[in-house]
Parts: sequence; C-alpha cells; structure tokens
Amino acid sequence: MYLGIFFVGSILSAFLTLGMINWHSEWAWRLPTLLQILGTVVITTYILAGQMPESPRWDLRHGKPERALRTIATLHANGDVNDELVQYEMAEMKEGLERDDGVAGVSYMEFFRTKGNRKRLLVTCVVAAGAQLGGNTLTSYYLAPILRLIGITTPAEQAGINAGLSVWGLICVMTAAQFIEKIGRRMLWLQGLIGMLVWFSFITGLSVS
Repeated sequence: MYLGIFFVGSILSAFLTLGMINWHSEWAWRLPTLLQILGTVVITTYILAGQMPESPRWDLRHGKPERALRTIATLHANGDVNDELVQYEMAEMKEGLERDDGVAGVSYMEFFRTKGNRKRLLVTCVVAAGAQLGGNTLTSYYLAPILRLIGITTPAEQAGINAGLSVWGLICVMTAAQFIEKIGRRMLWLQGLIGMLVWFSFITGLSVS
C-alpha cells in the first residue's frame, strides 16, 4: 500500500512537471513545490481535525480499550468487533503490554544478548538498508545526469522518461502485490533483493568499462 501510494504521488508529480516543461517562468518549479506543500497541509489538517485514529496499543495503554477495539475492527474487519481476527489481535496487544509492564530496566543491549535478538536486529537493518538501496534514490536524484551520459539531453525527453518510470514503478508494485499471499513476503523480498544486486552489478561493470 505504501509503495503503491508513493508511485501514485510520483506519477502526479512527474506528469505535472512534464506539462510545465515549456513554461518560461519561475512558476515552472514553484507550482510543483507549492503542491507538495499543499499535500503536507492537507495531511496535517486531517490529523489535527481528529480524523487520524490513535494507535490501538496507545489506547490500551491509556485505559481506552473500547476505542482500541473499534479501531482494530474498522481497519481489519469492516467494523465487526466480534470478528475472530479482531479479538485475537486485541488479546495479543493486551498480552504484549502486560509483558512490557513486567520488564524493568530494559536497555538497547537487549539487541545483542541472545542469538535470536541479534538475528532480528540484522534482519531489521538489512530490510531498512535494502529499502533505501533499491534504486529509487538513483533515479530520483541522479536521473538527469544519467540520461545525459547516454545522450538524452533535452529537458522534455528527460521529464518524459521520468514520468514513464513512475508509471512502470506503479505497475511493478501492483503486480508484485498480487502474489504476496501466494509466494510470501519473504520470498518476494529476497527475489527483488537478489535481482537488484545482479543488475546493479551489471550496470556498475558496464559503467566502469
């Protein structure tokens, strides 16, 4: 969902910029920037108006179990508070909070005390780093210099390729999302990681040559 919405925003931004590529005015860059600010204002207003639900764990922690139950039911069971999944998640959160309350003096050294915790920390770091090293930064910040290296120099062509890449990204994300339940998140993630490693190795080798 996150990546899908990311690429929807990327497509809107890319095509807006493409449409303004021939504007001989400072508004060619001011307007896209202002629209990004407008998005932040809309989200902030949504939160301040009380439309953003609190975390169910926060509600449970602060003695509001009914509101926590309603939030879980709304997000996971179309509002059915008696749904089996909702009841299970509610019980799981309560148990987790009770365990947290029973643990005193916990420090960051817990990450390294056991083999299992060290493995979890490693997986978390690798996933976080992998999300940043997947190529999005390369195409987001350095697309224009890369295109100039291969002879694509006109702003219109560069903006058009940028828009096309945004559409392609959305197609890839939505296609992969259809296989989450069949293939599994772990296998999809590993396939994507290995695929990017292989192709970036090729690109690096060809760039050096």
